[in-house]
Amino acid sequence: MENLTKPAITVFNEKQKKKIHNGVLHLLEKTGIIVKESEMLEILKANGAKIDGKEKVKLPADLVEESINKAPHKVVIYSREGKEALILEDKNVYYGVHGDAPFILDSGTQVQRRFIGEDAANVAKLCDALSNIDFLSQNGFGDDISNPKMAAPIIFKLMAENTSKPLGFSCYDTDSMKIVLEVADIIKGSRESLRQKPFFYHYSESTTPLVHSAPSLRRLIMAVRNNIPLVYTPMPMSGATAPVSFAGTIALGLAETLCGVVFAQLISPGAPCIIGGITTIMDMRTTICSYGAPEMLLMVSGMTEMAHYYHLPMFGTAGCTDSKTIDQQAAIESSLSCLTAGLTGANLIHDVGLIYHAETVSLDMMTLSDEIIAMVRSYLKGIRTEKEDLALEEIDKVQPGGNFLTEEHTLTDFRNFWSPELFDRSMKGVNGKEFNFTNKLTQRTNELLSSHQPIPLPREVKAELDKIEKHCLKQDLR
Repeated sequence: MENLTKPAITVFNEKQKKKIHNGVLHLLEKTGIIVKESEMLEILKANGAKIDGKEKVKLPADLVEESINKAPHKVVIYSREGKEALILEDKNVYYGVHGDAPFILDSGTQVQRRFIGEDAANVAKLCDALSNIDFLSQNGFGDDISNPKMAAPIIFKLMAENTSKPLGFSCYDTDSMKIVLEVADIIKGSRESLRQKPFFYHYSESTTPLVHSAPSLRRLIMAVRNNIPLVYTPMPMSGATAPVSFAGTIALGLAETLCGVVFAQLISPGAPCIIGGITTIMDMRTTICSYGAPEMLLMVSGMTEMAHYYHLPMFGTAGCTDSKTIDQQAAIESSLSCLTAGLTGANLIHDVGLIYHAETVSLDMMTLSDEIIAMVRSYLKGIRTEKEDLALEEIDKVQPGGNFLTEEHTLTDFRNFWSPELFDRSMKGVNGKEFNFTNKLTQRTNELLSSHQPIPLPREVKAELDKIEKHCLKQDLR
């Protein structure tokens, strides 16, 4: 077996994990949750949950633990063409863009403007070109789409046309979700083919603290019944919607995300579930939900360790920033979060490319983070200590005072060094020009958008999707 230990970080010991787990069971069994969807209330009641009043539910500890045990330890999400793309288990790490925000920072001009449908196509095309972006997720922002309820399926279509990589998605309601599934059916050929090899996950979320809304639960039910992998996560903010203590925020976040597992397993035992949560702080000076705080990195790392404790895939967060533009702060916050998420072994790491505490999408931030992720992946490979890696014979051959530049060992293996696409290692003043990183970053983004050609969908599939888009634009579900 290869002698290799990969770098990692640890937040909790086993005793602490057990304490947190017991705290989660206490919250679900004693404190209880609010469930605002009647069908889910009936399902819970039929399976031994205690209904207190109209919407208050208390989940027995054994029901929670049984549901965790029923959920699969491995979740696979496929490419558009049906290849295994994301194998979510153990500490397999994948990074993805989250292009869902009301604004976009225009590449080149660096001016913030409203996010439109064309931007969704460009996000997908850029992500298809960036080799270290493994998936992309987007919901329904498209300011030029007149009916907001129809934005989600139109955006989904634009994304699926411009990338083969797996997608993440959520919808306004079940009406728009039905159309997303119809689009996916056309791409895959049938609903059964989609069920067998889903190429996207569905995102729903709770409302912290401990409230599960009817719209989120209705979408959850539809996703589970169609075997679409489910991401169900909260966003607790320490000091605002969650306790100011980090352990309390983590326990609360776990209680909410594990509710998604319980709901899913009661509907369909063995349903693919991914837990997680953006556990962060509310900045007390500005009241923002911080996407660059070290406390967020620490708490999400703790959530990741608990996901491993439950043997469930983890929905992590990285590659984002509180900065309003692509500057030193953005680079530092993206670097720290991408490295931390990789070291903890989060599986489905989203939010790459968000700036301005998740209010704005930036294509340049995606390109920058792609380079950062490449560095992180090089680091995460670890160091082998096999005989040929120790190179004792090579050192003995060269002898003290020699060099290894012309040795066969060097010529064979030096290409294993990571080589940057963006970052500069040249001698100062090469070709009489000083290096300008901002210009190179924007140039790289624009080159990829202009030159990259995603694998096109078959012509007949594209024609069917265009019909659905026209239908959506005519729909009035308001």
